[in-house]
Parts: sequence; structure tokens; C-alpha cells
Amino acid sequence: MIVQKVLLISILILSVVDSALGQGLYYLWNGENAEKDRNPDLAISRFTLAIKSGTLNQQEFARAYRGRGSAYAVKREFSRALQDLEKATEFNPEFGEAFMQLGLVQMNLKEFDLAINSFERVIQLNPKY
Repeated sequence: MIVQKVLLISILILSVVDSALGQGLYYLWNGENAEKDRNPDLAISRFTLAIKSGTLNQQEFARAYRGRGSAYAVKREFSRALQDLEKATEFNPEFGEAFMQLGLVQMNLKEFDLAINSFERVIQLNPKY
């Protein structure tokens, strides 16, 4: 009985959080947590839900595409990673972390000139990098 009450309360709290924050932001945070937990499949799933929600702002879309691209890269799905990381840099041209990961993916795809350009952009954005 107590377990059922705790479960019900947890579901109610999640629905309130989901309504208050918007589905997209909720899934974005879940994707970032899955990424930190080194669970690329869950991260891809959550970032995809965040992207499909349509409720994110430009910066949040950039974070979602960067996260999903990073998760694809972990799975060595470099073509998919490339597409998402390019999208992240389109949504936020000042997103140094996305350019860094983009450069690493480009290196894995043997697109060395493009990788150099991405790394140069990282240095432009953050000379201390």
C-alpha cells in the first residue's frame, strides 16, 4: 500500500514537472543525464523526444542536437553524429563544445580539412581551449 502511494505521488510530481517545464526541456534534461550516465541509447531517445517536442528555444535545440550527436558518436554512428552536430552549430554558432565534437567526428570520417576548420572555430570562440 505504501509503495503504491509513493508510486502515485511520483507520477503526479513528474506530470507537474512536465507541465511546468514543457516536455522538451524535461526530455532535454533527461537526455543530458543519460549522457552523463554513459547510456547513449537512452540519451538518443530522450534528445529525440526533446527535439520532436517543438517547445525548445534556439539554445536548447542546439544542446539537444549536440547531445544526440555526441551519443551517436559514442556508438560510432559518425554520419548521424555529423548531421546532428552540424545542426547544433547552426542553432548556436557560438557553441564551442559542439564545434569541438564536430571536429572529432570529421576526423573519424577522414574529413581533415573540415575538422581543422571546426577546431579553428573552437579556438576563435575560446582561445584558452
